[in-house]
Amino acid sequence: MKESEIQRILSAPLVFVQPTSEQKQKELFPDKNDGWFYSFGLASGQEFVGHLPEKDRVFTFRPAKNLIPDLMEIEWIKKSEIDDLGYNTICYTAEGPSEDDKKLYEKVLSPVPEDSSLHPITKIAFKYYKYHPMLERSFHLQWAHWGCRKAKEELLKAHQNLDKLLIRPQNVSVIQKIRKENGKS
Repeated sequence: MKESEIQRILSAPLVFVQPTSEQKQKELFPDKNDGWFYSFGLASGQEFVGHLPEKDRVFTFRPAKNLIPDLMEIEWIKKSEIDDLGYNTICYTAEGPSEDDKKLYEKVLSPVPEDSSLHPITKIAFKYYKYHPMLERSFHLQWAHWGCRKAKEELLKAHQNLDKLLIRPQNVSVIQKIRKENGKS
Protein backbone atom coordinates (compact mmCIF):
# COMPACT_ATOMS: atom_id res chain seq x y z
CA MET A 1 0.00 0.00 0.00
CA LYS A 2 1.35 3.45 -0.92
CA GLU A 3 2.36 5.95 1.74
CA SER A 4 -0.08 8.56 0.38
CA GLU A 5 -2.97 6.06 0.64
CA ILE A 6 -2.08 5.14 4.22
CA GLN A 7 -1.81 8.84 5.07
CA ARG A 8 -5.23 9.51 3.48
CA ILE A 9 -6.92 6.63 5.33
CA LEU A 10 -5.48 7.23 8.79
CA SER A 11 -5.51 11.07 8.73
CA ALA A 12 -9.15 11.37 7.70
CA PRO A 13 -11.40 13.36 10.04
CA LEU A 14 -13.78 11.65 12.45
CA VAL A 15 -17.31 11.22 11.14
CA PHE A 16 -18.75 9.35 14.15
CA VAL A 17 -17.98 8.33 17.71
CA GLN A 18 -20.51 6.20 19.54
CA PRO A 19 -20.65 3.56 22.27
CA THR A 20 -19.72 0.13 20.93
CA SER A 21 -22.16 -2.76 20.93
CA GLU A 22 -21.43 -5.41 23.54
CA GLN A 23 -20.96 -7.98 20.78
CA LYS A 24 -18.28 -5.92 19.00
CA GLN A 25 -16.62 -5.22 22.34
CA LYS A 26 -16.39 -8.92 23.22
CA GLU A 27 -15.30 -9.83 19.70
CA LEU A 28 -12.44 -7.32 19.47
CA PHE A 29 -11.44 -7.03 23.15
CA PRO A 30 -11.82 -10.41 24.85
CA ASP A 31 -8.80 -9.44 26.99
CA LYS A 32 -10.34 -6.23 28.42
CA ASN A 33 -13.37 -6.06 30.69
CA ASP A 34 -13.03 -2.69 32.41
CA GLY A 35 -13.37 0.83 31.11
CA TRP A 36 -15.42 2.07 28.20
CA PHE A 37 -15.61 1.04 24.56
CA TYR A 38 -16.39 3.34 21.63
CA SER A 39 -16.61 2.93 17.87
CA PHE A 40 -14.73 5.56 15.87
CA GLY A 41 -15.37 6.10 12.17
CA LEU A 42 -13.06 8.05 9.90
CA ALA A 43 -14.19 9.80 6.71
CA SER A 44 -11.97 7.39 4.74
CA GLY A 45 -14.23 4.47 5.75
CA GLN A 46 -11.74 3.08 8.28
CA GLU A 47 -13.41 2.13 11.58
CA PHE A 48 -11.90 1.28 14.95
CA VAL A 49 -13.17 0.18 18.32
CA GLY A 50 -11.34 1.97 21.08
CA HIS A 51 -10.84 0.88 24.69
CA LEU A 52 -10.67 3.70 27.23
CA PRO A 53 -9.44 2.31 30.55
CA GLU A 54 -10.95 3.32 33.88
CA LYS A 55 -7.69 4.14 35.61
CA ASP A 56 -4.65 4.57 33.39
CA ARG A 57 -3.90 6.45 30.18
CA VAL A 58 -3.33 3.65 27.64
CA PHE A 59 -5.83 3.95 24.80
CA THR A 60 -6.11 0.86 22.61
CA PHE A 61 -7.74 0.78 19.17
CA ARG A 62 -8.45 -2.27 17.07
CA PRO A 63 -9.86 -2.16 13.53
CA ALA A 64 -13.54 -2.97 13.12
CA LYS A 65 -13.59 -2.21 9.40
CA ASN A 66 -10.01 -2.31 8.20
CA LEU A 67 -8.81 -0.69 4.98
CA ILE A 68 -5.18 -1.43 5.95
CA PRO A 69 -5.16 -5.23 6.28
CA ASP A 70 -1.90 -5.59 8.20
CA LEU A 71 -2.71 -2.98 10.90
CA MET A 72 -3.93 -4.94 13.93
CA GLU A 73 -3.80 -2.49 16.86
CA ILE A 74 -2.88 1.05 17.84
CA GLU A 75 -1.86 1.99 21.37
CA TRP A 76 -1.41 5.51 22.64
CA ILE A 77 0.43 5.44 25.97
CA LYS A 78 0.82 8.47 28.23
CA LYS A 79 4.52 9.34 28.45
CA SER A 80 4.37 10.37 32.11
CA GLU A 81 2.06 11.61 34.81
CA ILE A 82 2.86 15.19 33.78
CA ASP A 83 0.04 16.05 31.40
CA ASP A 84 2.20 18.17 29.10
CA LEU A 85 4.53 15.48 27.82
CA GLY A 86 2.31 13.80 25.24
CA TYR A 87 1.80 10.18 24.18
CA ASN A 88 3.86 7.39 22.66
CA THR A 89 2.29 5.67 19.68
CA ILE A 90 2.75 1.95 19.12
CA CYS A 91 1.27 0.11 16.15
CA TYR A 92 1.00 -3.66 16.03
CA THR A 93 0.87 -5.29 12.65
CA ALA A 94 0.36 -8.73 11.18
CA GLU A 95 3.52 -10.77 10.90
CA GLY A 96 3.96 -10.05 7.19
CA PRO A 97 4.54 -6.28 6.84
CA SER A 98 7.90 -4.61 7.05
CA GLU A 99 9.20 -2.52 9.92
CA ASP A 100 8.97 0.47 7.54
CA ASP A 101 5.19 0.02 7.30
CA LYS A 102 4.89 -0.03 11.08
CA LYS A 103 7.00 3.14 11.37
CA LEU A 104 4.85 4.82 8.73
CA TYR A 105 1.64 4.04 10.66
CA GLU A 106 3.21 5.36 13.86
CA LYS A 107 4.40 8.51 12.08
CA VAL A 108 0.90 9.26 10.76
CA LEU A 109 -0.78 8.55 14.13
CA SER A 110 1.74 10.11 16.55
CA PRO A 111 1.09 13.44 18.26
CA VAL A 112 3.18 16.19 16.70
CA PRO A 113 4.25 19.49 18.25
CA GLU A 114 2.29 22.44 16.95
CA ASP A 115 4.02 25.42 15.41
CA SER A 116 6.17 26.71 18.29
CA SER A 117 6.07 30.25 16.89
CA LEU A 118 2.49 30.48 18.18
CA HIS A 119 3.63 30.02 21.79
CA PRO A 120 6.59 31.30 23.77
CA ILE A 121 9.27 28.69 24.38
CA THR A 122 8.98 27.60 28.00
CA LYS A 123 9.51 24.50 30.06
CA ILE A 124 5.93 23.51 29.27
CA ALA A 125 6.19 24.04 25.51
CA PHE A 126 5.72 20.29 25.06
CA LYS A 127 2.05 20.65 25.92
CA TYR A 128 1.32 22.16 22.54
CA TYR A 129 0.70 19.00 20.55
CA LYS A 130 -1.62 18.25 17.70
CA TYR A 131 -3.22 14.88 18.45
CA HIS A 132 -4.90 12.40 16.14
CA PRO A 133 -8.67 13.02 16.40
CA MET A 134 -9.32 9.55 17.88
CA LEU A 135 -6.78 10.11 20.66
CA GLU A 136 -8.00 13.61 21.43
CA ARG A 137 -11.63 12.49 21.58
CA SER A 138 -10.64 9.50 23.75
CA PHE A 139 -9.04 11.50 26.49
CA HIS A 140 -11.99 13.92 26.50
CA LEU A 141 -14.39 10.96 26.78
CA GLN A 142 -12.31 9.44 29.58
CA TRP A 143 -12.30 12.75 31.51
CA ALA A 144 -16.09 13.00 31.02
CA HIS A 145 -16.55 9.48 32.42
CA TRP A 146 -14.33 10.34 35.39
CA GLY A 147 -16.40 13.51 35.95
CA CYS A 148 -19.64 11.51 35.84
CA ARG A 149 -18.26 8.99 38.35
CA LYS A 150 -17.19 11.77 40.70
CA ALA A 151 -20.57 13.50 40.36
CA LYS A 152 -22.37 10.22 41.14
CA GLU A 153 -20.22 9.73 44.25
CA GLU A 154 -20.95 13.29 45.38
CA LEU A 155 -24.67 12.78 44.74
CA LEU A 156 -24.63 9.57 46.80
CA LYS A 157 -22.88 11.38 49.68
CA ALA A 158 -25.40 14.24 49.49
CA HIS A 159 -28.32 11.76 49.60
CA GLN A 160 -26.74 10.02 52.60
CA ASN A 161 -26.30 13.36 54.39
CA LEU A 162 -29.89 14.31 53.58
CA ASP A 163 -31.10 10.95 54.90
CA LYS A 164 -29.25 11.56 58.18
CA LEU A 165 -31.22 14.79 58.67
CA LEU A 166 -34.61 13.10 58.39
CA ILE A 167 -36.69 12.05 61.40
CA ARG A 168 -38.87 9.10 60.62
CA PRO A 169 -41.95 7.99 62.60
CA GLN A 170 -40.09 5.02 64.10
CA ASN A 171 -37.39 7.44 65.28
CA VAL A 172 -40.01 9.75 66.83
CA SER A 173 -41.31 7.01 69.14
CA VAL A 174 -37.75 6.22 70.27
CA ILE A 175 -37.08 9.92 70.93
CA GLN A 176 -40.35 10.27 72.90
CA LYS A 177 -39.50 7.19 74.97
CA ILE A 178 -36.06 8.63 75.83
CA ARG A 179 -37.62 11.96 76.79
CA LYS A 180 -40.11 10.26 79.11
CA GLU A 181 -37.31 8.29 80.75
CA ASN A 182 -35.42 11.56 81.34
CA GLY A 183 -38.51 13.31 82.72
CA LYS A 184 -39.11 15.56 79.71
CA SER A 185 -42.29 15.60 77.71
